[in-house]
Amino acid sequence: MIEGIWESLDRSIVCYSCQLIILVAAPGIPLLLTWRQMFRPRCGKKKRAVLLAITLTIATVSYLWLMAGLVHGNIIGPNYSTWRFVVIGLNCAADMVGAVAAICIRDIRKPLLIVGLCAVGLEWFYAGVVSSAV
Repeated sequence: MIEGIWESLDRSIVCYSCQLIILVAAPGIPLLLTWRQMFRPRCGKKKRAVLLAITLTIATVSYLWLMAGLVHGNIIGPNYSTWRFVVIGLNCAADMVGAVAAICIRDIRKPLLIVGLCAVGLEWFYAGVVSSAV
């Protein structure tokens, strides 16, 4: 039965869908690994850890908001509305500012955080491009 379904689907659609799923899930991996490292005991200044936690929280909330918007588009804002583009722009800007702030943090967890922030920011940028073109 599965073979019949596979034969009926266009393979390019399946390939495109797999690529899209990988693109959407990709930012979650470095964010998840950074959260995992956050709960390991580290020696370091508390001020750095607080800045790292704030930046990571912003990135995670932004990523979860984007994922919720994929499930139900009106969470981001109504289609073709100014509010939708404001939300997309603010999330993109927050992630890019967070990435710049994360560069200033001297911590071993910094590279994963920067990758996660940039990936989420680029996904918000992509959402803005798609929303304005469609």
